[in-house]
Amino acid sequence: MGDIESTILRPPKELKAFTKIYLKPGETKEYSFTLGKEAFQFWDELHHEWNIEKGKFIISIATSSRQIHAQEWLDFR
Repeated sequence: MGDIESTILRPPKELKAFTKIYLKPGETKEYSFTLGKEAFQFWDELHHEWNIEKGKFIISIATSSRQIHAQEWLDFR
C-alpha cells in the first residue's frame, strides 16, 4: 500500500497484510483479506494521535516488492 498524496514523509510502499500460501505445482487457491482503517493510519507526531489523510492510495497484490501482480486505487475523500 502506498499513500500517493501524503503531506508527510512516508515510505513509497508499506506491508499491511500477508499470508504465506503453499501451492503444489499447477495448484491454485483463492484467498481474500480485508484492510481496515488501521492499515491506512500513521502516527501524527504533531497531534500525538493516529491519523488518516484524505487522498489517493494504491493497493498492490504482489509476491514481493518487485513482483506486483495487481493494483487498485483507493480514494479517501
